[in-house]
Amino acid sequence: MNAAQIKLIKESWVNVVIHVEKAGAVFYNKLFTLYPEIKPLFKNDIVSQDRKLIHAVAVMITKLDKLDDLRKELHSLASRHIYYGVKPEHFRAFKVAFMAMLEEALQKQWSANLKQAWEELFDLIAQAMIEDMKAIAAEQKAQKQEKKIPTNSYATLRK
Repeated sequence: MNAAQIKLIKESWVNVVIHVEKAGAVFYNKLFTLYPEIKPLFKNDIVSQDRKLIHAVAVMITKLDKLDDLRKELHSLASRHIYYGVKPEHFRAFKVAFMAMLEEALQKQWSANLKQAWEELFDLIAQAMIEDMKAIAAEQKAQKQEKKIPTNSYATLRK
């Protein structure tokens, strides 16, 4: 992402936040209409989810100029999303719904350049989160394997 794209994203996000409730509703309606199998992942009421979504994106946008901070935030977000049951293949559905939300919220401001900037940001975020989710899952699997291996038992001593 370049500086011009970051500027476009930051400027456009202000207009999304102004219509936060509508934007969140568009996101979840689109997500659940196109991908109903994802709905069970969302245990909280949608109004609460709207706020969480908008807050998470806002935090990421404020850290676009501080990539190390953004990376830490994405790692934390990836860890939470593993707990929620999100799988890497769900990110495609999230992108479709997120882009639809942006297009509707930004209407007159929406352009090919703005769309490209948001798509690049979403892809960077998704890629980082998927990588972190895979790494965290591998680490958890290794820890489970370590617990299964007897290290100081009679069976180990006999070998």
